[in-house]
Amino acid sequence: MDSRLEKSIAYPTDAKLFHRMREKLVKLAAEHGIELRQSCRRVSKSALFESGRLFHARKPRQARRKIRKLKTYLRRIKNDIARKIAGDAHLLGEFEPFLAMADRLLARKKNDAKKLYSIHAPEVECIAKGKAHKKYEMKNDGRLGRNWLKSEQRDRTNVILSACGRNLRMILARLLLRAHMFLPFFEKFGEIFHQNFRMPSRLPRLLA
Repeated sequence: MDSRLEKSIAYPTDAKLFHRMREKLVKLAAEHGIELRQSCRRVSKSALFESGRLFHARKPRQARRKIRKLKTYLRRIKNDIARKIAGDAHLLGEFEPFLAMADRLLARKKNDAKKLYSIHAPEVECIAKGKAHKKYEMKNDGRLGRNWLKSEQRDRTNVILSACGRNLRMILARLLLRAHMFLPFFEKFGEIFHQNFRMPSRLPRLLA
């Protein structure tokens, strides 16, 4: 049984990946109050549309020119953010995984072994299955290990539980990354609660 879980992601073209990565960096910069020199939103969206239209019209040379423009827009945004967060340990920690993904996209070559196929699921790999109807599948390691359940139905149950466990790990990882946003709220709540809390007169006797 294949222990890898198939992921539902869009077909990973270079144009889409460059455009989505730029969008992610611009959005993250806005969330942290970083003012960029330019967002390249309009020109990037236009280049993405034109690249798809030109490939469909069988004009690959012009389409690749548009993809190179998308790559340039991503590099501009990445460099602008890197300059403005230099020296700030907190912002460097927030942006480091996304800047690393951007570097990975910008530096990749045609025959690289470990390519980035999805921004929201960077662990996804392209698996060659050799099927006539579907030559490639986007999957990631589900870490199923040994299945102690018998029968075909329980095999399916094991796969579903493994997928649920992995999704929970991803959710917890995202929550830990965002935990710093909620810490000031809980600290303030704790101060208010401590100031207004009155211990019941019976509580010391109950604890004794």
